[in-house]
Amino acid sequence: MARKRPRTRRGLTAAVGLGIVGGMRSALPPAVIAVRDAQPKSRLLRLGIVLGSAGELVADKLPSTPSRTAVPALVGRFASGGAVGRRCAGTVGGLVGGATALGSAFVSHNARRDLGRKTGLPDPVIAVAEDSLAIALARFTTRRPLDPPPPASDSAAGDEAEKPAKAAKAASQSKTSKPPKGRKARKAAQSADARKRAKGRKAAKTAKAAAAANAATTAKAAKSATEAKTGKSVTAVKAAKSVTAAKAASAATAARAASAVTVAKAASAATAAKAASAATAAKAAKTVRAAKPADAVDAVLPKRPKGRKAKRKAAKAAHAARGAAAEAAKTARAQVSQASRSTRRSVSRRRRPGSRLSRCSHR
Repeated sequence: MARKRPRTRRGLTAAVGLGIVGGMRSALPPAVIAVRDAQPKSRLLRLGIVLGSAGELVADKLPSTPSRTAVPALVGRFASGGAVGRRCAGTVGGLVGGATALGSAFVSHNARRDLGRKTGLPDPVIAVAEDSLAIALARFTTRRPLDPPPPASDSAAGDEAEKPAKAAKAASQSKTSKPPKGRKARKAAQSADARKRAKGRKAAKTAKAAAAANAATTAKAAKSATEAKTGKSVTAVKAAKSVTAAKAASAATAARAASAVTVAKAASAATAAKAASAATAAKAAKTVRAAKPADAVDAVLPKRPKGRKAKRKAAKAAHAARGAAAEAAKTARAQVSQASRSTRRSVSRRRRPGSRLSRCSHR
């Protein structure tokens, strides 16, 4: 994977220059990086990038090629300039390279069009000149190395770190260059080497055990932290559930109280209706008892008339009075029967096991 370079003046300059090249030819900056820095490491991928750049140079001369100011072409140029700029100068270089590529796309498009109109040259000739300009600019931009020299502190630290390795190497070379003489000296040297190797193995085992212990301690600490977080989340969930249950209980209590009030109101209304219907029935019964057809006829009819005409008139009047009395009695009986039916219905509803009145009475 390519190393992201720090932001320097040289890197920003390269990002701007390659962004301008990317606005003219979108595949040319990645091809320059692939050839110059051998990035990416895969040879096939680098070869594909270079062949893609060459194909773009050929396709630019065709009349069927879409304009570089179209949205897909602009997205490709911004991505090319941003990737190369990030490779040269980090995140800021990526933004600078992408923006420069967008501006270069519009400027180069308008310049190529205006130059063709003024000079009358064919478009492929101007395209070849644009290719030469883009390649020259890319080569000029990347003529110097982009990596800055390492700071003095880093070089000193590297020398200090390499001193023990150099000393060990020199000691081994001195030992190998001057072998000991005699059997005893050789045996002593071999035993000393064996001891050093054993010490090195023990030190390596100790370091591995310490690293394993540190890893186990870190894993235990992470596990305990995770369990603590889980316990806190479970406690918060339980508290939220208890609060929700309390709210639901209070809502249920309020609903029960409202239903009890509603049932009481319904019971009082039913009682009032029953009393009114009973009073109406009593009044109707009194009216029926008081209304007697014979008394009504006697009250209406005068004394016995004399003469045929008078008798006929009296008979007609008596018949009409009897009919009116019968209609009144029939109407009173209908009212009485209707009042009794309504009273029975209200009583039966109150005694029904599924109704609100029966529930209220059972409670």
